[in-house]
Amino acid sequence: TFDYDDLFANRRVVVFSLVNFRTICSAKHLTSFIDTYSQFKELGIDDIYVVNSTDWLVGPYIDKRTEKLKGLPDRDMLFVQSLAKHYGYEKDTIELARFWQYISIINDGQLEKLWHNPFTSNTLLRILKDPEYRYRKLSADVVLKYLVDNQT
Repeated sequence: TFDYDDLFANRRVVVFSLVNFRTICSAKHLTSFIDTYSQFKELGIDDIYVVNSTDWLVGPYIDKRTEKLKGLPDRDMLFVQSLAKHYGYEKDTIELARFWQYISIINDGQLEKLWHNPFTSNTLLRILKDPEYRYRKLSADVVLKYLVDNQT
């Protein structure tokens, strides 16, 4: 059992969504964070959390596959709902939880940066028709570049 402070207080963390985690695109996305984990640590990131709000197997899968990343359960969809509210996304929470692709940096409990693919009425169709649409312009490299460019 943990709460918000356990995850985010006095820490700088990366949180990213993993939609439809049993796909090749999602596996590549996940692997990119595993492969660059030491770079994130060197740039001041305390932990990297993987969120999937609709598949309870993500947390145990991540925890068994690697010690570098942590599966963050969001079964009640409160995390994705809070993030959407912060950015004024007036979309159905269940659809956001299932298909919204994002990466965030949370610094001492405050949202520092968010990268995301816009969630529109045709997002699901685009994901199904074009696997390359998944995680378009979202990657570990994008976050690493931001961290390097914004070192204090």
